[in-house]
Amino acid sequence: MDLFSKAALTVIAATLIFISAQAYQIKESLKIHSPTVAEVQALKEIKDTTKQKEARTNLYGRVPLVRVQGGFVNISGEVDCY
Repeated sequence: MDLFSKAALTVIAATLIFISAQAYQIKESLKIHSPTVAEVQALKEIKDTTKQKEARTNLYGRVPLVRVQGGFVNISGEVDCY
């Protein structure tokens, strides 16, 4: 094998390793940032009602919640009700 072929295959191998490594990275947007106890307590200390309502909405929006009222939840995320 000549030098050019070795260099080309090395570049291809490095590119494939880079692409496969990105599949295992956890994206920041996929992480769940559940509210902490301190954040809930700080919510109670807000005196302004409009700011408290806005903070509560933002805080509750971060709670991972799934509610099923009867039925069966598939792995795909769909809900089949009997």
